[in-house]
Amino acid sequence: MKILKRLLRNLASGARKVAQKTDSLVTNALFAVGAFAIALVDEAFYLIRRFLRTSSSRLPRPLNVFFART
Repeated sequence: MKILKRLLRNLASGARKVAQKTDSLVTNALFAVGAFAIALVDEAFYLIRRFLRTSSSRLPRPLNVFFART
């Protein structure tokens, strides 16, 4: 999860730097997509962690251990 979040942040950061240098619609759209992707991943992992707290016995043990660490 941390690697995926870092990758998405780097994507958004790179798009932001390019958007600052050029006033292009495409680069601004890339920045918006990167920011949306970060928010989507954060929300998905929050919902997964909340689900696991309420029903951790439903998932196999490796998944419980993985999501408990993140």
